[in-house]
Amino acid sequence: MKQPEIDAAPGLVTLLGSNEVGACLVEDAAHRALYLFNHFEYDSDTLKQEYDRDIANGTPINVPERPAHDSLRGGGVSLPRSEFIRLAFGALKTAGQEERLVNTLTTRIESGENRLRRVLAQVRLLQGQPDAARRPAAD
Repeated sequence: MKQPEIDAAPGLVTLLGSNEVGACLVEDAAHRALYLFNHFEYDSDTLKQEYDRDIANGTPINVPERPAHDSLRGGGVSLPRSEFIRLAFGALKTAGQEERLVNTLTTRIESGENRLRRVLAQVRLLQGQPDAARRPAAD
């Protein structure tokens, strides 16, 4: 999606993005969903291509028994929230956007969006800051 499409869609809010890469993390509060765009390491089909390549070469593969890997079996992709946050955090950290993510979450929490406290707590754990994860965000 392009930023003008997101701006025109009721209820969608871009949490992170830039002019260079466009929208990166978009919230849909009505559906309690976060959408991650621009996964920096992979195109949408890269993991499937690697899987198919390895199968064709006879490389032994242990596909995890998790919903996130159903795309390897031809199904849709479904991630638990904690796994999505971990993947999004990794992509944003790789892109140098870690501080911006934390600042955006903190600002949104300070403006009353308390549901983001769990997201920030998990981000703090991923940063190796378990004490900060247990503390509430500044009010």
